[in-house]
Amino acid sequence: MINVAIIDDNMILQMHLKKLFLTYSNIRSINSFTSVEDALEFFKETNEVDKLPDIILLDINFPGLDGWDFLDEFEEIKKNIEKEISIYMISSSIMDSDIEKSKAIELVKGFINKPISSSNLDDIKNFKNN
Repeated sequence: MINVAIIDDNMILQMHLKKLFLTYSNIRSINSFTSVEDALEFFKETNEVDKLPDIILLDINFPGLDGWDFLDEFEEIKKNIEKEISIYMISSSIMDSDIEKSKAIELVKGFINKPISSSNLDDIKNFKNN
């Protein structure tokens, strides 16, 4: 069973993603965060491996800390986590620099352009099942 975390300040997108994820039988839980700060707090405070996500969908642009800031801080937090967590950047950005930057970060497993479709999620689901 897979736990998912969605880190995006767009509530409509969060609801859309939750509906898409719930069509899969292997989803255990979906946590959503509207700010990087809230997501980082969750990861710092959660000690139970079973409550941590297997997959994170992370937006790039936020007011305050952004997705890149999350990755910088998560790099340190991850040292204390005994679980493989796959991070996928999600963005409506069409800037090649964002895609290239995400490819250069080892924690990031992929870049998904918004709007997100069920076929994007199929790719993620298949990655976790292989």
